[in-house]
Amino acid sequence: AWQPNTETVLKSFNWNTDQLDDLANPEAIADGWRTVRIEATDANGRRTIKERRFMVDNDQPGLPPGTAPSGAVAQVTTDIESRLSWLILKDGTDDSWGYGVKIYKVDANGSSVLLNTVELGEPVDYKASSAAYLQATTAFSRYTAAVRAYSPRNLTSNYANIPTYVSYPMLTGTSHTVYTGRNAARTASTAVNVAVTPPTFGCSSLTYDLYRSTSATNLGATAYKTNIGATYTETNVQVVGKFGTPDPYYYRYKITYTADGSTAAGSQVIWSNITGPTTAPDNVLTTMPFVAW
Repeated sequence: AWQPNTETVLKSFNWNTDQLDDLANPEAIADGWRTVRIEATDANGRRTIKERRFMVDNDQPGLPPGTAPSGAVAQVTTDIESRLSWLILKDGTDDSWGYGVKIYKVDANGSSVLLNTVELGEPVDYKASSAAYLQATTAFSRYTAAVRAYSPRNLTSNYANIPTYVSYPMLTGTSHTVYTGRNAARTASTAVNVAVTPPTFGCSSLTYDLYRSTSATNLGATAYKTNIGATYTETNVQVVGKFGTPDPYYYRYKITYTADGSTAAGSQVIWSNITGPTTAPDNVLTTMPFVAW
């Protein structure tokens, strides 16, 4: 207390955020955002308040300390992108400050190769501010990953493994229609070439089955061609008459494979995108567009 207008007061304090509680138990102050309040009261009972927020960070994220994020999964969205996600991990009473991700790509020998930069013998995590990370991928590639949570002082939880995931193979193709004959005998010959991305990882067995249909939403339950390889060429000949056009076809690959190495999981199946339709302009080589996954 002091007399008004007689002195300027500057006070400081030390706050042990690792203090014991009244029963001598440790960690009386949990990690997370905490508020310190100071009140000044005059002789007439008038009061003013100032508050300051502090982030307390004594322990690793997770309860108990070192707990790894759970629910870690990969959602393959395209041939060039996958979304890794996990449940939010608490750091005391608040969400973790951020997350770090390690990503491995399976090579042609079946070995997992770390994609992160290594500094001073330690991998540098890819950083994510929320409980998700968008990863750029290459088509038909096999990956594994791990994620951990960070606190503001770079205290970390344990890593949680994200199960193996495979990016989609990309199917591309061209069509080229040539018309011959006249009137009712007019015929369309459509040359089709399709190719799907081969795997970048080692496989002990690999089978390509091709599906074809005039409907992009129903390619049927039975393969049009079986065990044909990653590329396929055919010519469709159809009598279309004086003003007709040939049937438009859509294509899709079903690929059955068994991965080599430590991430092997027996026989697995993956589908390519759908491409099409074959087009009808006379003597014009046309790239068939992407339709859907």
